[in-house]
Amino acid sequence: MSAINLSAAGDLFDEILDLSFNGISADISNFEKKMSGCVRNSLQVLNLANNNLGGGVPDWIGELKNLKSLNLEFNLLSGLIPPSLGTLSSLSFLYLSNNMLQGPIPESFGQLSELIVLDVGFNQLSGIVSDVSSNSLVLLISRRTCSMGRSHRAFRG
Repeated sequence: MSAINLSAAGDLFDEILDLSFNGISADISNFEKKMSGCVRNSLQVLNLANNNLGGGVPDWIGELKNLKSLNLEFNLLSGLIPPSLGTLSSLSFLYLSNNMLQGPIPESFGQLSELIVLDVGFNQLSGIVSDVSSNSLVLLISRRTCSMGRSHRAFRG
């Protein structure tokens, strides 16, 4: 990964950090060291889509308390989705599709009352997406949907 000094970016990145389509090849955990406390406390949009980021979805993303949109789709992310993402009470848009994620959707996702879009398609995920308070949730998964009930959404795909 080439040197990216996010702490020197100033007000431009205080709310939005969009590094999508940059061909960044690195472990996603490296980004934690690059973000200043100010950026971490005010960041509302984090878009790292369409790169070559590897490793697991890091727990520290759950510390971005003002995050409204997280886009990590079309990378090389693997492993489990950390339950800490379910603590992002302002999160409205979560895009994790087209990675190599596996295992269950964290139960903590049921706490995401502001969630409008959850895109987890084209991974190896399974389980139940707990009810969330949002009546306008759009759940996007792969075409291998097993069932989608009213009280919960079960799937494998």
